[in-house]
Order: sequence, then C-alpha cells, then structure tokens
Amino acid sequence: MSTIINGTTGKNSSHWRYYFVATEQDVNIAANTSKVRVEVYLGATSYSRAVRGNVSATHTVTINGANYTFTTGAYTIEKNASVLLGSVVSNAITHNSDGSKTVSVSVNSPDLAQASGYGPYNGSASGQIVLITIPRTSSVTCADGNIGSSTTININRASSSFTHTLKYSFGGLTGTITSKTANTSVGWTIPTTFYSKIPNAMSGQGTITCETYNGDTLIGSATCTFNAFVINSSPTITATIVDENETTKAITGDANKLVKYFSNAKVTITATAKNSATIKNQKVICDDGKTKETAISTIEKVESGTFNLSCTDSRGLSGTNKITKSMIDYIKLAFTEITLTRPSTTSNTVNATIKGNYFNASFGKIANTLTLKWRWRIKDGTWSTENTVTATKSGNTFTYSATLGTAYSFNNEYQFEFIVSDKLMVLTSTKTVTRGLPIIDIGKEDIDINGSLQVTGTINNFKLATACARGVKTLSSKGTLGWGTNNTYIPDLGMMAYWNGAYTNTNSNLTYCHQGEIQAKPKNLYNNTSGTTGTVTLNESAANFTYLEIFYFDNNNCTAHSIKVYSPNGKNVGLFTLEGETHLYARSKNVVISGTNITNFQYVFANLFQGNYPLVEHTNYIKIYRVDGYR
Repeated sequence: MSTIINGTTGKNSSHWRYYFVATEQDVNIAANTSKVRVEVYLGATSYSRAVRGNVSATHTVTINGANYTFTTGAYTIEKNASVLLGSVVSNAITHNSDGSKTVSVSVNSPDLAQASGYGPYNGSASGQIVLITIPRTSSVTCADGNIGSSTTININRASSSFTHTLKYSFGGLTGTITSKTANTSVGWTIPTTFYSKIPNAMSGQGTITCETYNGDTLIGSATCTFNAFVINSSPTITATIVDENETTKAITGDANKLVKYFSNAKVTITATAKNSATIKNQKVICDDGKTKETAISTIEKVESGTFNLSCTDSRGLSGTNKITKSMIDYIKLAFTEITLTRPSTTSNTVNATIKGNYFNASFGKIANTLTLKWRWRIKDGTWSTENTVTATKSGNTFTYSATLGTAYSFNNEYQFEFIVSDKLMVLTSTKTVTRGLPIIDIGKEDIDINGSLQVTGTINNFKLATACARGVKTLSSKGTLGWGTNNTYIPDLGMMAYWNGAYTNTNSNLTYCHQGEIQAKPKNLYNNTSGTTGTVTLNESAANFTYLEIFYFDNNNCTAHSIKVYSPNGKNVGLFTLEGETHLYARSKNVVISGTNITNFQYVFANLFQGNYPLVEHTNYIKIYRVDGYR
C-alpha cells in the first residue's frame, strides 16, 4: 500500500507540484519488521517545460528519524507531467509488540529547477505513514472444569499461517497439551494428578500457556488462567460393631447381636479419604444418643441397634453411613407394685401382692428365667432365711399374691425384702409393715388412743389422762411450760395435753388432767421481750406453717396485741393499736411476711386530739416481740 504526501515549493507554487510516495515493503512477520520506500516527485502544472541543468543536487529523506539522501542531475519536465527526482529505501523498521507501527517521513530538496526565474527553486513535504499491523502472538482462553473431566481451550489466532503449542501448569505440575496445532479449539482432560496439589481445598487455579509459531519461529506466547474443581471426592466410612460384654455374649451366643441396656458395643471405624485428602474427624452416634469420636471406641449399655457414622476430610467433605445391628429388646426387671397388709390392725397375719415387669423370651442361645425370693425381720433385727416362691408370668409381666405367714405380732414393726432376678439383673425392694395398733380402745375404766395416751382414774367424775408411752416426758408436780398450766407435750402425736386448775397426783410417773383437752403446741419462731420496730428474723420459714401468731405492743410497752395470719408466707399484714383518754393515739404498721423475714412495708402515727388539729406523722411506734408458728 502506497501513501502520497504533497509538499510545497519555494516559489511559484501555483505552477509546480512537489510530493513524495511512501510504500511499505519487505514485511517480516517473524522479525516483526518492514521497510519503507520513498519516491520524490516534481510536477509542472502551468509551464510546458522546465529544465534542470547538469549541476548535481542532493535531496534528503528522513524516515522514522533516520536520514537518507539521493542526488539528481539534469532533468526536463513537460507541462502536466511529473519527473521522479529519486528514491530511497529505509532500513528495517521494528513494529510495536502488537504488530502496529506509524512512522514519520519528511523530504527536503533545496535545489530544484530555476526555469529562467519561473522555477520552484526548492521543495519540502512531510507526513505520517501508517504501516500494516504485522500478525503477532495469538490469544488464548480456557474454560473452568472438573478434575478428571474435559474442558475446552480456545485460540484467537493472529494469522492463519500460525500454529500453536499449548502447555499447562498447576501447583508446580507442568505438561504439554498439544504441539504446533493448527486448530483454534482444543479439547483437554484435566489430569487427576491435580488432586495432589489441593488436598485441603475444593478447587485450584492453573495456567494455560499458548506459544505462537510462524513456521518454526516462535512469535511469542500468551497465557490465561482456569479453575479446576474437586468432584466425586467425598470420603467413605464404614465400621465393624460387635458386643464385647462377655455376659450378654454368653446368653446370645453371637457377638453380632446386642442386648438392650446391657451390651457394650465395640465400634471400629474405617474412614477413607479420596483424591489426596486426609480424614480430619470421625464419629459414631447410637440412636440412644451416646456418641464416640475415635476410630475405635466402646459404647456401653446401648439402648438402640442403629449406629450413625460420619466423617469429615481435609477439604471439608463429609461421608455418612448407617449400620443397624440385631438387637434383643430386653425389658428391665421392675417392681410395679408391692403391697403388704394386715387383715386388721390387730392381726398377726401379713398378706403380700407383688407385681412387676420382666423379659419373657429367649436371648438366642439361652432363654430368660425369673426367680422371686423374700425374707423378713423385726425392724433393724436379723434377716430370716430367704424363701423362694413361684410367680405367675403373663406376657412380659409377673404376679405373686400370697399370705406371708401368721407370726407377725401386731405389736411389732416388720421389714420384708423382695428379691427378683433373671439372667441379667437382680432387683431388691424393702417394705415395712407397721405395728398393728388400734386407733382408739375404750374400756370400762380407761381409754387408750393408739397406745400413746391413756386415761385412768377419776376426779370429779372426769377421767384422768396420762402421757406415758414411748419416751413421753411427764410431770411429777404441778408446773408450767410457757403457756397454760399443768401441761405436757406428746411427741408421737405432735400435741399438747394440758389442764387448768388443781389435780391429784398419786403417781410421780403419771400426769393427769381433768379437762381432757388436746391442742396443737406452737413453735416459737421469734422472742424478744423488748420488741423491735425493725426486721424480724424467724428461725424457720413461714412457708412451713399453717398460720403464724404475731405479738406486738406500742412504744409505751403497753396495749399488747396479737394477730393470727393463716397461710402466712407472702402475706401483707396490718398491725394496729389505739389508746388514750383526753388524747387518742392511733398507731398503724403494715408488714410483709416472706420466708424467714417479717419486714416493714409502711407505718403511720396519729394524735387525733392535739390542740385544735390532729397530728399525723410517719413514725414507726409498733414493736413485734414474739412470733409463734402452728403447723
């Protein structure tokens, strides 16, 4: 391709045309070079002839910064014609890396034809010459792919004559995919060796290098990246599970069978990672909730035959498996009912009803058995020999009902122990039969209340009461125990027997009363004879009592009062006093009962007749000096 650049002349420019023609030649693709040929012309547009004499003239051509010259001698130019003054060819010009190039060209002719005063005298011209783009290195792209699967490499070829060599690199691994191929699309299977370079990741990045050749000459190379993904690499997990309890193995005859509640399952896990990964953790979870996290473990007393296995590898991939072992659904021995009764409170006979659950089946090698035994003793005495009895079995339950004997005096308390056993368990339960005392026995000359309170003799036609049984403290003379007179506490009943007035004491071991009253004895929870306006701390929680009685007085230590509070815990209680003659004094206080504390909530004092107007002030004048509790 040629480019014409017009210039100017020193004189008479309207009659002359000075220009040059630049032509690219000798394009060298391999070297990325070409040359430029410049031809310089002078043309006549008005005169019929222009003559240049024989005198030599030098012309300068500058191409891409390099100067080239040529000389002319005589020449003649006809009207409307041009004459080639001369030409030069540049040296090889190196194109840009992408094959493009623009060069500057200028020419200068200082001595042109004179033409008797009508010549051009001199000429010059300059311009930019755009050279062709020489085909350079081809570009390349590669689609992401899965390791072990095919992907596609596409080449954007710069010249149809080019061939290409494709190479890969991945984590230090290198290789050649194809050499000097003329194809622009190349299929490639990503090597499985890539797995070894990403043992802890799900993907990695590699590089494709495309070398461009013109014949045997390497034009250049281009690269692109691609992602290679891990697939089909989840770890696998399995396990062997056997019973290592020698007792259960003996009755099942098979270590691969498990007995619910008793077998100890030994779990040996085999977890296998794939494609260069490693196993990081492994776990077995029995369906009964028990878990182990080591390759070899023992799950004791399993309650399910289903085991869930799981593992995780270094890439974070997981594997699972479920193994179900044969399990014997053993039913634990249990007493569901043990009832011991006397036919009457004064009977020496004890009847028993025993009920329970057990496993009524075979373990495989050996069938289960059931043995029921019992023995007895007076409370805290020596046990009798064991008695073996036969229970009635129905399904997975057993029952035994019988009279245990008639030698159990109703005056004594007895303990009975029942032992049931099978091939795996021994279960014991102890029950007590209390004394068979009558609730109340009324005789001609006495009254016996459950053997604890006896009334004998008469005073003024009233029966006399005595508390004389089972460690009851009695009075030998008239006295007082804090409230009432002539009283005594009966621990077995939790009651107070007391009387008012005189009595006849004929036996220092007996305490009499002619009123015959029995009342609950209070427990003193707080006692302070001076009283307090502050917080009262009880020695036992108010929640333990049916009601409290709070004793209090005013700031003058007179006008004592008390108030009974039922279900006292958590109650808000009002305490109030009123006294006076010419002046009326009213005192009020609210307290809160909570646990072991009685605390002030609000209080007020009023002098209702002081001068011409009443006086009201917030003063705490009420003092609590005693608190009793009743159960």
